[in-house]
Amino acid sequence: MNIRLSVLVSLPVLIGCLSSKPLPLFLYQLTSMDTIWTFKLVNVNPKTGKEIMARVQQRLDEIVAVADRYNSTGTIRELSEAGKENPIPVSRDVALMIATAREMSKLTRGKFDITVGPLIDLWKSAAQTNTLPEPSELEQAKNNVDYAAIHVYKKNNQWYCYSDNKKIVIDLGGIAKGYGLDCAGRIIDREGINNYLIDAGGEIRCKGHNQNGTSWTIGVRDPSGTAADSIISRMLSDHTCSTSGVYNRFTVIKGKQYHHIIDPDTGWPAAYYQSVTVILPNNMTSGMRADCLSTGLLMLDKQHGQRICDTYPGSEILYILPDGEIVEYNSKNS
Repeated sequence: MNIRLSVLVSLPVLIGCLSSKPLPLFLYQLTSMDTIWTFKLVNVNPKTGKEIMARVQQRLDEIVAVADRYNSTGTIRELSEAGKENPIPVSRDVALMIATAREMSKLTRGKFDITVGPLIDLWKSAAQTNTLPEPSELEQAKNNVDYAAIHVYKKNNQWYCYSDNKKIVIDLGGIAKGYGLDCAGRIIDREGINNYLIDAGGEIRCKGHNQNGTSWTIGVRDPSGTAADSIISRMLSDHTCSTSGVYNRFTVIKGKQYHHIIDPDTGWPAAYYQSVTVILPNNMTSGMRADCLSTGLLMLDKQHGQRICDTYPGSEILYILPDGEIVEYNSKNS
């Protein structure tokens, strides 16, 4: 994913001003990581809100600067050249994303993999030439996809990273937005704001209640409808959720649609479902984890998804099957 720097736009919206009416709601928007981020802060002074948003913008820009593999001066481009004998120093941001990504890769049996870059590049080239990849090209690319070949460690208060395979291409596009969601939430939390919602496209973090004093209503998009149509909704407080789907991002090669989710095992676009939504209770890394899991679970059977769900108390997974059927799993440890 080509991650762009954020440009802040503030849109204060006042709803109500009396105690018997809805609380004031201030709406802010910024663009980062190819996504419009919408912030809804309940009962927040406009001046304070704008100051908070400026810090959020700065923080997202910092993440973009180190996570974008297309950045010629970024760390990610250098990682593939760093062997065990010459590890490179990395920022805490990069270290946390890589460490969490490795953990999520193990949990999803490698279906989520930040080293899938060679396959992504191969399919991008295929789209440009309107020619499907050759089997030999897919095999060659697959040989350079291996999350376990990436290592990160800390020594003397400095994080380091290296790769066992210098042909590996790291792509943090599948976790960077979730990490940004975690960081934005922490900035708002530190200001003592207890009622807010952050919407970063298919990823949401909410806390407390909305301007009407009720839980936030979070809708899952209807794959057969418009972006505004929901097929199912949840009333949530203090949760993070991420939806990954195959219905809105695809390329056409020789007249056939191929979606953007690439199975690291086959090298081909693959998914069992139209979409998967992962809902986790808020914590320091819930955005990253939900981001990774919603992608990986698209390529795993529902039974494996249920087992993963059970490892996170209070979590929920929503599947939309190819025929439109909705399957819901709640953690047994809720």
